[in-house]
Amino acid sequence: MATGLGDEGGFAPDLATPEGGSRAARGGDRDRRLTPGRGGVAIALDPAASEFRSDDGTYRVAGESVTSDELIDRYESMIDRFPIWSIEDGLAENDDDGWVRLTERLGDRVQLVGDDNFVTNPAIIAAAIDRGSPMLR
Repeated sequence: MATGLGDEGGFAPDLATPEGGSRAARGGDRDRRLTPGRGGVAIALDPAASEFRSDDGTYRVAGESVTSDELIDRYESMIDRFPIWSIEDGLAENDDDGWVRLTERLGDRVQLVGDDNFVTNPAIIAAAIDRGSPMLR
């Protein structure tokens, strides 16, 4: 499989589905007899969801349009099957309601990072604090 490196040095192959990368990484830990999970080999995802959110508010994933809740369902399914411990930019930076639901559903199971949301704009951080964003708990 041809691979590239993400901007931060992560594994960035060209895959047809989001689950494909997790399956590939999981196969690698089995081949090396490594223990999956936080104490061994764990997976951190950075979907950069702002890049595949459509103007109508849906996300284009593997050739289909999905809602925020359907994308969260997909992440939850992946967490159940793979040793995922972190999801960075799992939803678009302007999907405020989606981020609330993502945090409510998965925030106790994995680390959620919203750097597209919070790192680049102090006004966005202030607004999130004002509305009590669960991402900032």
